Amino acid sequence: MKLEKTNQNTWNYNPLNDFLFKKTFGEEGCEEQLKGLINANLKANKESLVKMIEILESKIIMPEIQGLKISILDLKVKDENKNIYIIEMQQFKTPDFKLNKLHYLTSEFSRSIKKGTLLIPENVNKHTLILITTFKISKSKKYKQKFNRKFNIMENTDNNTQGEVYTDKLKIINLDLKTYIQNIKTSDIQIEYNNELHQWLIYLNQEHFNKKIVKKVIKMNSQIKNVHDRAIEVIRTPEEYREYERIEQIKREYLGHIHYTKEEGMKLGKEEEKIENARKMKEDNIPYEKIRQYTGLSIEEIKNI
Repeated sequence: MKLEKTNQNTWNYNPLNDFLFKKTFGEEGCEEQLKGLINANLKANKESLVKMIEILESKIIMPEIQGLKISILDLKVKDENKNIYIIEMQQFKTPDFKLNKLHYLTSEFSRSIKKGTLLIPENVNKHTLILITTFKISKSKKYKQKFNRKFNIMENTDNNTQGEVYTDKLKIINLDLKTYIQNIKTSDIQIEYNNELHQWLIYLNQEHFNKKIVKKVIKMNSQIKNVHDRAIEVIRTPEEYREYERIEQIKREYLGHIHYTKEEGMKLGKEEEKIENARKMKEDNIPYEKIRQYTGLSIEEIKNI
């Protein structure tokens, strides 16, 4: 397999590739850059920052979706206070998406509590799911400019404002890459180069930005530079590049499958529309030949409607 020649000034890789993300964030020696990504999200949501982390788990989950294996990246770390952070990246939205994430977080939370433990706050560690998505998790126009959102279990007051937090032990933070890039393109928000979260969003969304902008944030943020340098090492290593390309090919096939399914659905819809129009025309006693001309159906098909 021929590899592209890469260096610090020219490169061509997808930072959202699950294998590459795992290699650049989820292995021993990647703690600082992963901490940087976590803290950028925590800071944006007014949460306490972590001082150190230990990577507990790093895996690529390959569930079956419509006959194709679509991967989901899953990293789990703990901080100096033994609080748990799960970093999950998902690029395709499934019908059970929200409930699936809630089930996953609460299952991890339940497993962390040892049998017989007295359930008082100091005995229970916080669990935060940082969910990186390339799709919107909400269609509401109310949140069209919100690319980083935090979800708690909390009270809903009579005037529909935020009430008391029921517990601070479970949180979901969503980093929505699609909403960010859409708002940048429409100028609804401006790039804040000194904002660490914006720096990470530009790096992760780099296919949508001019290389000069991406180079700028790589130069500004040493943790992003570490990720970038490691990514180049990976794609220049034949064995690792093959695995990177395998994941990319799976996603290309899935996208092709989705496109084909949509096209077939549109064709089916058009056929149903033709049949319905022909039925109405028959009820109005329009000659079969005219119906054939208007709908494209055969005389035999029109007779059988």
